[in-house]
Amino acid sequence: MAEAADSPGIAPTEDPSPEPDLPPLFRAQVNEQGFLMFAPPSTPTAEGAALTADIVDLDHRIHRRLGVNSSDWNEVMGVLTNAANTLTWGRLDDARELFARAEAIWLAHLEERNRLRYLTGVAIGIVPAAAVSAIAVTTVSALAPRVAPAHTLALVCLFAAFGSVTSVLTRLSSIPLAKEMNNTTLIVSGAARPSVAVLFALTVQLAIVANLVSIHLGSSATGASDAAAAAVAFAVGFSERFAKDIIVRISGDSPTAS
Repeated sequence: MAEAADSPGIAPTEDPSPEPDLPPLFRAQVNEQGFLMFAPPSTPTAEGAALTADIVDLDHRIHRRLGVNSSDWNEVMGVLTNAANTLTWGRLDDARELFARAEAIWLAHLEERNRLRYLTGVAIGIVPAAAVSAIAVTTVSALAPRVAPAHTLALVCLFAAFGSVTSVLTRLSSIPLAKEMNNTTLIVSGAARPSVAVLFALTVQLAIVANLVSIHLGSSATGASDAAAAAVAFAVGFSERFAKDIIVRISGDSPTAS
């Protein structure tokens, strides 16, 4: 029996395909080493070549900094793969938009990891800060015992370290860390904060005792009390700008020196 013919005048319907049916060879895919492999656009242009280079560069950066198959790497790679496929299909504007999204995700993960490394450095820095404090207090107490009691100097060191750690915790989200930095550099930068705060605070405390500078807290000038010394030390550790301003006044470089 013959099959019935299609109704005359009615064209057969076809499902529109949003993207060309690329063979597997030309679809973006991750190789065994974790690098993205994709075909460049069939019609080469300067913009397409530049975007291809950007995709390859970002691929290598996330491979190096995020680690293959990590959750952060998978998130960036998913968007980057879509950008590569869209570029291969010749949709340059869409590919550039997807690349920008992948780059934004990458920078967010990078900043998050850098903040954790920086915070780790600050925690590690408590140990050298304690060593610096012990050496400084012992030295001052041995060479100039009348300058300040040892317990006051120890209090100054402790509250300077407290101020430094508090400053990092409250400002961690605003510290500009959304760029590639060596892990050792990040940790060392964070570890130096407590020790720098301790040295600044000790210098300021000695300057106050020697009447080289006067600091006003509220309506009265600071005296030699332990409470005042601790408050100033915390402020010095919390704000490096405050500490630097005092050092400038002590050096006489500012007309407001007292």
